[in-house]
Amino acid sequence: MGFFILTTLVFGVFMEMRQHLMIAEKILERTAWFASFLCLWILFSAFQFSFYSKLIQRPNYWIFSKLAFLSFPKYCKRLIPVWISNHLFPLFYALIVLYQGIFLRFWERSILLLTFIFLIGFVHLYLGFIEIKKFKIVSGVSGKKVKRKRPFIVWFYFHLQEERPLLLLLSKLFSLFVLNGFFYTYYQGGYDERWLLFGMLITSFIHFPLWLDKSEFTHRKLSIFNNLPFSLGFKLKNELRTTCIFILPEIGLMLFQGLETWGLWRCLIWAIYWIGLNLGLISMCRLKFQTSRFQLLPIWSFFGAFLAIIYSTPALLFALIPFAFFLHQIRRPYLN
Repeated sequence: MGFFILTTLVFGVFMEMRQHLMIAEKILERTAWFASFLCLWILFSAFQFSFYSKLIQRPNYWIFSKLAFLSFPKYCKRLIPVWISNHLFPLFYALIVLYQGIFLRFWERSILLLTFIFLIGFVHLYLGFIEIKKFKIVSGVSGKKVKRKRPFIVWFYFHLQEERPLLLLLSKLFSLFVLNGFFYTYYQGGYDERWLLFGMLITSFIHFPLWLDKSEFTHRKLSIFNNLPFSLGFKLKNELRTTCIFILPEIGLMLFQGLETWGLWRCLIWAIYWIGLNLGLISMCRLKFQTSRFQLLPIWSFFGAFLAIIYSTPALLFALIPFAFFLHQIRRPYLN
């Protein structure tokens, strides 16, 4: 679910309507894009139904078991507004695609999409009705010990330790997709280099939960190792090695997209800027264990970086600030 929250944040807040219309046009023109759009609908609906089926088993939601006494039409009448509110983002995109389909006269795909939405809505409501019909209160007490079920949490960071390979892959794919989207919209015209730097800023914050998990692991499991009197060069080498391996795919994408247009020197500046952003995030994540106001720090950092980009701060100078903060962090001994 956290993956879809990030998708909503990036595509719903940081993109203009004309960019949404461009994506909708590509979805209609290319069969692979259209099939991927339908698959994302199915995936999102499956996550929603999984969340719903777990939710009704919680004691504070047992009151909704009374819906089992309703007929299916009355159940649908009551639950359709809930289904719409839970699917607002994909429905919004479906409306944009339908609008473009009617405007560009893609009648077959427009009808297919409309039929698909009605079908997936019906299946979701019908499966939910079956789930509520077979609902039964499960006792949490079993013999000698109490069984405590872990609650469902939407933010994918809390699932990271259990599903690390899958979520790591999803975050990297999403990061590359978003960064490539910024390059694509830049080459369509109407933007300067600040648009690309802003895209790299957005992409770096996609990695924020991963760096936070890494910092917690370092704080809990490697505190003794980090308190050893290693030299600054040794610490810097170890940190840069792991960080650069992790963010290497985005650097490769920058070289692929910008080498021909901007040249090698500019691509190297972007790579340094990209590394500096991530090192700054790693340093900021370590402050979680040193300050009680950590929750506001990422927000202020993001908007401060955004203003620096708006006012055309040179990328190299911008990268030096988080890099200096990172050096200060690893220079200090870990007194945990």
